[in-house]
Amino acid sequence: MNHRIRRDLVALHRLLSLEDVGDPACLETELFGALHPANPQVETICVLTDMLSNLLTQIDSSLASRAYSEGEGNSAAA
Repeated sequence: MNHRIRRDLVALHRLLSLEDVGDPACLETELFGALHPANPQVETICVLTDMLSNLLTQIDSSLASRAYSEGEGNSAAA
């Protein structure tokens, strides 16, 4: 996983979780404002957002674990 992919996944999560909705300067405000909360697609978006959130948490945990392991290896070599 490189930095660009991680950044793009975070941007997708921000989009799906409606973090920028409400900002009149953002296109997302207009686009997501057109969705009705009772629309079945909204539930699908919510499920996908939760899944992506869980995936990002797992990625962060894995990256932190790898960084810690690599740090231990550097300490042992010193």
